[in-house]
Amino acid sequence: MEKKCGIRDLKEENRIGYEIRTIHNLIGMHANHHRCRMMSELTPMQAWVIGFLYDRQDMNIYQKDIEEEFNVSRATASNLLQLMEKKGLILRKSVEHDGRLKKIILTEKAIGFHKIAMEDMHMIEELLVEGMSEEEVKQLKRLLVLMHQNVVRKIQEDE
Repeated sequence: MEKKCGIRDLKEENRIGYEIRTIHNLIGMHANHHRCRMMSELTPMQAWVIGFLYDRQDMNIYQKDIEEEFNVSRATASNLLQLMEKKGLILRKSVEHDGRLKKIILTEKAIGFHKIAMEDMHMIEELLVEGMSEEEVKQLKRLLVLMHQNVVRKIQEDE
């Protein structure tokens, strides 16, 4: 007898991916609910990019670095950075050694948002691991890194 594959069956068979996607959606809902803390101007992705740039202010960071760090396409990174530039969060300046390259620099406005974004991210991180022991958190982080590596490896194999 052939088993029909319904949505419920897919959820059960692919529980890990389903749970990760559901948690991702719930984090987004939580962030949207508290978005007023980020003054309604930052998307979660923009906050992550600001954090990435903030931690590397002493380095020259280019669009390619954003693409690689966040595993996004060139078009996605370009759109993201254009919007951030329009919002006054970043500046893109040409570098002397190669006029085609544009270094990404945070504005004072973005640096101000960084503190708020860090508080919100810390709150979400605390919420995610609530009720877990230190050892369980370490194991979860290890397993998430392993899952990430597995997916990256498979993508590279399929290319």
